[in-house]
Amino acid sequence: EYKEKDANNSCGFYVENGIVVNAQRYLEALKVLIEFEAAKNADAGVSFAFRKHHVESLEEIMKRPNEFDCVVLCCGGEILRDGFLDESTKQELLEKAGGTLELQAGRALVLEREKCFVQEKWEMPGILGSHYLSPFQTTKAMFGPTKERGDKVKPEDAAKAGYYSTETAKSTLPDTQETIDFLMRELNEKVYPTKNGSPHFFSAKDIETIAYGVRVNGPRTHVGRFPKIVRFDNNRVFAVTAVGARGLLYHALLGEWVARTVLSSSSSSSS
Repeated sequence: EYKEKDANNSCGFYVENGIVVNAQRYLEALKVLIEFEAAKNADAGVSFAFRKHHVESLEEIMKRPNEFDCVVLCCGGEILRDGFLDESTKQELLEKAGGTLELQAGRALVLEREKCFVQEKWEMPGILGSHYLSPFQTTKAMFGPTKERGDKVKPEDAAKAGYYSTETAKSTLPDTQETIDFLMRELNEKVYPTKNGSPHFFSAKDIETIAYGVRVNGPRTHVGRFPKIVRFDNNRVFAVTAVGARGLLYHALLGEWVARTVLSSSSSSSS
């Protein structure tokens, strides 16, 4: 009926208490919470340390056996980068993950506009469909993503994840102008349509930055895709992978499962 009337509408659900999570701020706060909990339980022998190192391969990590009882790899597309895993370990990963892991790159526009996403007594909800529009500050929102697959995406592209100015994106990422044109068209025609030939609501001047990232998807089944926890044959190395676009949804559950397995293995070894 809507199509017959040429109306830009669709059915959906409104989640009254739903929120949009700013992933970067959430993860920073999670680290602070873990540090707080560790300090609170210091008398029970609980400790926590966050250290940042650049490593080229799993082999490099395993050369420091006294530093780790266990290694859990949570590195997105980087896990498939040439040289990070040796060929036998990579083959073991793919076999235990269901036979294949697919890389999918995505780009999104970070928009900035005054009095658009949050106004007095009104805050725009997040919109999730074939695209998403996620307000995360009073004047900012993210719209995307593109879905680039196949030969367009290489494992080493995962290292390019981040936020780029439009000009830097054009010199760093392929087909940037085509991507901007596509997303702006989708945004203006499907989310903020105008009538009677009126100018589009958003334009290129509203783009603050362009976000880029690479997802890892597992095999598709008749009930969808699922994340994978892989325990390698040496028993000291795990991989959490194939979370796709649902890292924030699954991370606590996957982390709890891995932690329980590690702790139970340590108890068995010590006894």
